[in-house]
Amino acid sequence: MQRERRWYRALEAHSIILSILVLCWIAVIWVDVFWQSSPNEWPLWYLLFLDNGIVEHLAWLTLAATSLMAVHAGTLHGLSGQSVTARFWRWYAVGVMLLLIEDSGDTSFQVRFYINALFGTNLSTFAGRAPVFGGLAAVMVIIVLVHRDVWFADPMLRRPLLLGFVLYGVASTMSIPLNLFIDNAYFRIGDALFSGVFRGQMALLPDSFAAAERVSGGWFVESAIEESIEVLGAAFLATVAFRGVRAGHSSVERFTASATDHE
Repeated sequence: MQRERRWYRALEAHSIILSILVLCWIAVIWVDVFWQSSPNEWPLWYLLFLDNGIVEHLAWLTLAATSLMAVHAGTLHGLSGQSVTARFWRWYAVGVMLLLIEDSGDTSFQVRFYINALFGTNLSTFAGRAPVFGGLAAVMVIIVLVHRDVWFADPMLRRPLLLGFVLYGVASTMSIPLNLFIDNAYFRIGDALFSGVFRGQMALLPDSFAAAERVSGGWFVESAIEESIEVLGAAFLATVAFRGVRAGHSSVERFTASATDHE
């Protein structure tokens, strides 16, 4: 039983994604700090973490799998007569799918673009994106609060659910508060990381980029840092759904055994 639990833990999304992420960062440190064949080639951190890149695709795949697992968990709990729990998982699937649609389609940017085009306005990035993120956050918070009796008392669900929400929320919206309170926040933080943590040894973007040293810092935070947090958040949300499926199978088995005993 103990061995089976260890296997389940090793196969959970956050364990798998964390292992992949660690390998990605080891590769980045090795290639972009200790081995640089040419300063004009694209750095590995950019290739792995750029917008619409490998790590972001991994986050999308994780969110899609999370939504499917949540639907399955809802079906299983419905079969065992747990209608409230089943409803939570179905709404959880909807909420996660909305996160996937926004992230993969850059919905907040699209909304800002169409509002500016239709009304002749010039909304800032914050004003254009905040309503979309606020709406998504509201949907997820309502789902969680309405069904708090389902997950709050169970640490196996509560811990990864809260951690997933916090990590994904921070990654998705961190640019908004940072840029509100710190001018050119991403560039300043990135420059500090390059000159401080990596002591100026981290590979920069190609010289073809205007002001490459300055741009590299901003891109590094927006891609490598932000995407790392986001994929971890998605992984914990997936772990919640995975555990929901396991609990659903157990509920069906108990329900079936009970029905057989009554016969």
